[in-house]
Amino acid sequence: MVQQAISFLANEPDAKGTSEALVRVDDALNAEDQDGVDIPVLEQAKAALNAGNADGARPLLQSSIKAAVASLKPATGDETGTTIVVPPLRRNGSLSGSDWVLLILSLFVAVGGAVFSYRLRPPENLGALGNDIRAVRALIPNQSSTPSRGGDDNVH
Repeated sequence: MVQQAISFLANEPDAKGTSEALVRVDDALNAEDQDGVDIPVLEQAKAALNAGNADGARPLLQSSIKAAVASLKPATGDETGTTIVVPPLRRNGSLSGSDWVLLILSLFVAVGGAVFSYRLRPPENLGALGNDIRAVRALIPNQSSTPSRGGDDNVH
């Protein structure tokens, strides 16, 4: 019941979650089997919930069942307590008319992009352009190899 109260505080941080957590704490305090629950700490958590301090009550609730949780062995496989299995996603079936139109248009765009990138490429690649720049620099006399700093010292 204390774990349920913690769950309500974690998943519904509004007044509804606080009131549901308070109901679970009252149930835990009135339960016959209170083994592993630190009752004074649980009562402090109840006081915090009554005061509207849900953020202060959560750590108290967690520490009130620390001994009980520590004594549990770890769950494995189907023992995790998960009983809800989400159904697999449904397929919509075959493609509709608009799906086919979008598919064909996207193929035209992809093929067109490949054709244009091939047809509109520059006539020289970067290596050839670099060779041209080096050749021109070799032809210009007194060309400094250091880049210009924007001053008038490199003006020819």
